[in-house]
Amino acid sequence: MQWYKKSFLPALAIIILTFALSGCGTKKQTGTAGQYQQTPETGFPASETYCKNVLGAYNEWTRVKLPVTVNLRQPKSISLSATATMERGKSITISLRFLGMEVGVLYLTSDSLLAIDKFNKVYVNEPLKPLLGGFPANISNVQDLLLGRPFLLGNENTLSSVINKFECKANADSDSWILRPKSFPSGMEYEFAFHPISTLSSLTVKAGKHGPVTVFFTQAVSTPSGPMAPSVNIETQIGKTAIDASIKWNFQKARWGSDIDVKKPTIPRNAERIPASKLLKMLPSL
Repeated sequence: MQWYKKSFLPALAIIILTFALSGCGTKKQTGTAGQYQQTPETGFPASETYCKNVLGAYNEWTRVKLPVTVNLRQPKSISLSATATMERGKSITISLRFLGMEVGVLYLTSDSLLAIDKFNKVYVNEPLKPLLGGFPANISNVQDLLLGRPFLLGNENTLSSVINKFECKANADSDSWILRPKSFPSGMEYEFAFHPISTLSSLTVKAGKHGPVTVFFTQAVSTPSGPMAPSVNIETQIGKTAIDASIKWNFQKARWGSDIDVKKPTIPRNAERIPASKLLKMLPSL
């Protein structure tokens, strides 16, 4: 139990960093369109046909509740079981449990992050924008990232409605396809890679002076809301600390529907509020 009490706060910091990928500016600039192969059957660019098929498979949803396991491999091995509840475009709640008890909860909304450590009786309550360092993501983008779905930064609409904002091209070095937005926030780029069978395989983010963040998605499974990745793996560098973590979803036990209860967590009495920066400083000591 003492090991767990010492490890939970740094593990919570890792989960927070999962959401706050990298900092960058927000001013838009135009990207460069790629050269597309032609599809002999239709005469349309292969990219256009491919984008319509891929993005059209991702359906909308309202609420979902499912088990999740958070695994940290670097800088220390930690595994935590949790239950996640998401309301599309509004909130993400991750309830962490140990020996059947809720020991912590992470509550993310469109404008704030609340993280409560019930064992150590401390909590973080911060506006979301500074944690993202200017990264122009919204809550829908974060949900898509965690569930293994492609997204357009800042977009709240269905993917099929913004097909014209993406470009697709075949990867000359492999059988994969690359999906890129036609414009990026200033100082950064991001792109999605797909397997030939239209399964999302990775997201790469390059932002200014920060090292690239790579997110890998395992083979998608079918859900009532379209394909989703049962495992999301994140590799990045925070200062001198290498981060290697994964989030594994149990979609077989997922509940979908607007009747799922969503509540804001209650902060325990006598809990001490600490800044998010204090959690991040614990990373080198792991």
